[in-house]
Amino acid sequence: GLFIMIIYFSATGNCKFIAEEIARKTADSATSIEKINGELALKDGENLGIVTPTYFWGLPSIVEDFFKKIKILNGQNSYIYYIATYGTTTGQSDYYLNRLLKKYGLKLSASFGVKTVDNWTVAFSVKDVDRIAKILESENAQIKDVISAVLNKRVVFINKDKKSRFMCVGARHFYEKARKTSHLHVENGCIACGLCAKHCPLNAIKMVDSKPVWIIDKCAMCLGCLHRCPKFAIQYDNKTQNNGQYVHP
Repeated sequence: GLFIMIIYFSATGNCKFIAEEIARKTADSATSIEKINGELALKDGENLGIVTPTYFWGLPSIVEDFFKKIKILNGQNSYIYYIATYGTTTGQSDYYLNRLLKKYGLKLSASFGVKTVDNWTVAFSVKDVDRIAKILESENAQIKDVISAVLNKRVVFINKDKKSRFMCVGARHFYEKARKTSHLHVENGCIACGLCAKHCPLNAIKMVDSKPVWIIDKCAMCLGCLHRCPKFAIQYDNKTQNNGQYVHP
C-alpha cells in the first residue's frame, strides 16, 4: 500500500495512542505536529490522517496555529481524514479544521469522533479507576471501527448538526479566557524537576529559581504540565486539586 501519513497533537497521550494504533494497522507512521516545520508534502493519492483533541467545541489553539503556518503541498487526490477525541462532544472541530484546510484547496474526506478520557480536570474528575478502564476499553472498540473505515476510505462525517455552530462561538470565547496562563500556579510540593517546562508544547514555562514560571499570557491549556507533574503541584485556580491526574496508560 501507499505510505500514509498521520499527524497528531497529544498532551496526555490519548491522541498519540490512537494515531499510533492506526499507524500500526495501516503500515504507517504517526508524527506529532510539534515535530513538523515548514511543509507537508503529500504524494498523489496519499492518505493524510489528523488526530486532535476537542477543546471547547473546537480545535486546540496549537493545532489552529499549526495549520495556519504550515504549507501543505498536493493532496487534491488524497483521502484526508480527521479523528477528534472528546469527553462530551466533538463540537464543531471538523468544521473548524475544514476552514483551515480550505486555503490549500483541500477538504476532509471523512471525520470521526473517538470518546476517551477527558483530561480537562477543571470540570471533570479522573479519579474513578473503574470508569476510566471502561472508557479505555470502549475507546479500543471505536479505534477498530475507525481503522476499518480508513482502510476502506469511507466517506463519513461526525457533524451533521449546523445548529451547534452558533453555540460554538460562545465556547470559543470561553476558551480564550480559559487559556490565560494566570489560571495556573505551583503549590509547595514542587521538586524543581523541570518536567513541566520540558513537556510544554509551546515552551510557555521557564524554570526560575527552581520554580516553574509561565512566560506567555496564553497557552494552549492542554494541561500536560498539570497531569505529568510527579508531585501534582501544578493546579488550575482552585478547581483541579481534587480531580486527580491522568496520562493514557
